[in-house]
Order: sequence, then C-alpha cells, then structure tokens
Amino acid sequence: MRRISVVLLIILFLFAFAGRVAAQSPTPLPATPTPRPSPISTPTPQPPPTSVTPPPQGDQGTNWIDYVSALLSLLSLFTVWLLAYLAWRRWRHDREANALDQLYQKYQDSEFADALKKVGEFEWDEDSSNNRYVLAEAFLFDPDHEKERDKARRIVTTFWYRVAFLLDRDVISDENTFVLFGPPDIVVKLEALEVVKADRLGGVFPVEWPPLALLNRYRRRKIKRRFPTLPLNQEEFDDWKKEGPPS
Repeated sequence: MRRISVVLLIILFLFAFAGRVAAQSPTPLPATPTPRPSPISTPTPQPPPTSVTPPPQGDQGTNWIDYVSALLSLLSLFTVWLLAYLAWRRWRHDREANALDQLYQKYQDSEFADALKKVGEFEWDEDSSNNRYVLAEAFLFDPDHEKERDKARRIVTTFWYRVAFLLDRDVISDENTFVLFGPPDIVVKLEALEVVKADRLGGVFPVEWPPLALLNRYRRRKIKRRFPTLPLNQEEFDDWKKEGPPS
C-alpha cells in the first residue's frame, strides 16, 4: 500500500510538470501565404515582402506563477494521499483491535480454559526421550477420558488455527498476539495429538499445519518483548510449597 501510494504520487508529479512545460512553450505563428500569379494575367510587380513581427510572447524565463500553481497542485494531491493513508491506518488498527478482542474473549472463556487444562495434562516436553506419539496415543484414546480429551483437543486446535490464519494474512501483529496469549508452546503437544488422531481416522495428514507454522514463526522472529517466567523467584516459590497451607 505504501509503495503504491509513492508511485502514484510520482506519476501525478510528472503529469503536473509536463503540463506546466507544455503551457510555457511558445505557439508558432502561422506562415503568411504568398499570392501566386495567375497564368493568364500579366504579372504585376509585387512590393518587397515585409517581415512580420510576432506579438510579444512575454518572459520566456521562469514564470513564478506557474511554479506556485504547480506547487499548490502537488500540495493538494499530497494532502489527499495523506488523508487516505491515515484513514487506511485507522481502519487497519480498528480491524486488528476487533480481531484481538474476539480472540481474547474466546481465550478467557471457561470452556477454553477447561480444554487448555485437559490438553496440558498430556505430560511430554521436547526434552523428553520418550516417543511423543506413543504417549499421545495412550493419552488421547484412554477409554475413561477419550471423549472429553478429544473435545479439548479440537477446541484448543481451533483457537490456534484461527490465530495462525489471522497472522498469516496480517490482520493481527505478532507482538500483540503473543503479548495477549503468550508463547504458543502448547502447539508442541497439540501436534502429537493431531497426528495420532489423523492416523486413527485413516492417516490423512495436512500438507501444512498452521498452528505448527505459528510456533515456528514465533521462535524465528524472537519478538523484542520478553515474557517473564512464572514464578519469578523459583527459590521463594519452592519454600512456599514446602511450608504448605497455613494451619
């Protein structure tokens, strides 16, 4: 959008400059026709031609009025472009605010909180030496909890699908997204759950999985704002846990 606006501004400037040059170029006077003698009549001596003095064309140098007019035209065009650009910025800001507000309401919903908690019960991390898919299969298809865990998987995956979709289309920014919702580390567990679920349904795996692309995007960009880890003081937290609840 910004490049297109600059190109349009340059084109309008060139048109204004060409019009000013065309207005300043003198118009040539038409040549005075010389009467031709008739082949029948006797030629009559003609008086010597007199030179025709062209009317004054004014000052051929710099015409400051033309420069002022061209400058005012450019200022008008720039004002229109600036107002359009500011309106576009405002519209983009409002669109992002509305999208983030809808995501945040979903994020704060009790159903999503319960689903996030159930998915978090899948105990595996990237430093583990155990096979993630073996653990994911045992976790997701536990006969006593299969229905509720599968529902939780779908809710959390749908949320991060939506976030990845909006980020990919520049509707929301990386920094605002990760400030509100934190690092998408839960995607590491979701990936294993999605794989074993797809395998159970017939082994149809997507070519691209947007939540995983979102996680990679977060780790590559390393946004400037750092997120504090909780608890901030691990030593004090451990002491508090050892003491237990007050008697």
